[in-house]
Amino acid sequence: MNWKNVYRTTISDREYVMPYGKFKGESIATLIDIAPDYLTWLIGKDMIDLDHKIIDELEYRNPWMAKA
Repeated sequence: MNWKNVYRTTISDREYVMPYGKFKGESIATLIDIAPDYLTWLIGKDMIDLDHKIIDELEYRNPWMAKA
């Protein structure tokens, strides 16, 4: 599976496992902790769409990412 199969699908499950990329096989929950900048990059490139609850958690755990 590549990213085009996930494109425009809103991911709302923290345990969703990345099917592609540098962190293939890692869950969204894990990436929030170990690679929040990667998730931000994916979002910025429109390669992934996360539910607002996951984005809120991402920003809460990484306050430097919160929009001013």
